[in-house]
Amino acid sequence: MPEDRVEEAKVINTLFAKPADKLRTVLAGDLNAKPEEEPLTILEQNWTHAIDTARIASAPSVNPQSRIDYLFYRSKDQFKLLSSEMLPEAMASDHRAVLSVLEMAQPSSLS
Repeated sequence: MPEDRVEEAKVINTLFAKPADKLRTVLAGDLNAKPEEEPLTILEQNWTHAIDTARIASAPSVNPQSRIDYLFYRSKDQFKLLSSEMLPEAMASDHRAVLSVLEMAQPSSLS
């Protein structure tokens, strides 16, 4: 249900993305929400996308039509996104895999 996904996004932010929390965190998965939908808008308040800027469609794996798979990270200053791509594999899953390479900031540069 769409309203459930909105509440789930709010709870994720409450539990894992408190503004004062400096813990490095990665969130990934099938969120069953398109980029323009409210759950993504809620998550984007506290998370940074680790996906291609075009947000290429990920589902279904054969002839993908919509983006519902994501990889986010936080805090933004604790990671550097080196690369991101949608893997063109259609047999391993019913969705295309998102592959992002992140570099963690050195502990001495964290506050």
